Amino acid sequence: MQLIRENRPYEDYLQAKGPVNRDESRVSFVAEHLMGKAASFLESADPEFWTDPETVVVKLTYEYVRDKIKNSNPATSAKLTWKASEVLNEKEGTDFAKANLMAGLLRRNGIPTGFAYQYHKEGDQLVLHALNAVYLESLGGWLRLDASYSPEATEHSALDKNMADFASVDSEALVFAVDPARGEDNLPILYAEPDEQLEKRFAQSKSVAEFWSLRPARLASAEHDHRSEKTAGSARVYGGIDNGEHDDQLLDLLYGDPDDDEFGCSSGSCSGCSGGCH
Repeated sequence: MQLIRENRPYEDYLQAKGPVNRDESRVSFVAEHLMGKAASFLESADPEFWTDPETVVVKLTYEYVRDKIKNSNPATSAKLTWKASEVLNEKEGTDFAKANLMAGLLRRNGIPTGFAYQYHKEGDQLVLHALNAVYLESLGGWLRLDASYSPEATEHSALDKNMADFASVDSEALVFAVDPARGEDNLPILYAEPDEQLEKRFAQSKSVAEFWSLRPARLASAEHDHRSEKTAGSARVYGGIDNGEHDDQLLDLLYGDPDDDEFGCSSGSCSGCSGGCH
């Protein structure tokens, strides 16, 4: 499926607006930590499996949001989060909230990130499902990623394959395969901001269950001025994030355990964790 960017500049896909509060201290800290982990990987990786820096950052960010942030639904949680920083605080969020966090982390590291949607059928009800899209220079285009579910639910993720292969092919990491016969659909437009009606529905809700009952079935704006996506690359800014000093207490707040091997950096070189992660 051809993905189409809104008729908006790439800079809009890097902005800190609304729930994508990429410059909030906790979001900045996690983004910097992931950048440091990516740098450590690139320094130690076997050249046979070396790939471009942006792909490593995207993969690590995707895995963090997918695996470390619980997917909220009425059966698992009553906590309702919306902003990227809120998702980090509670370590959980709906698909809409996790998409805001993904956008915040990747935009903080200079990678254009937007919002994509699917119409998905739950029983007899059609609901809106949110995911992300990132622009990868190595692919010369956009790639959709759905970090809303755990690895157990995401059986065949394109990002779980060899990263060198991932960097050279146009594959996607999606949870749901839509069924047009059921009225489901993949929407081709990539938005710079979350659908405008979602924030209103979150504001009206006091729990995940209440929001679930208010979830929209369709996007608020069916008509937009679009143009075909161009494959020209855009400028990137890696590193250089001056976020001040952070100690192990902040790492513990965000990751749950400062000694978590899976998300530690073996060199202790990431500036955000002060060498406290392993």
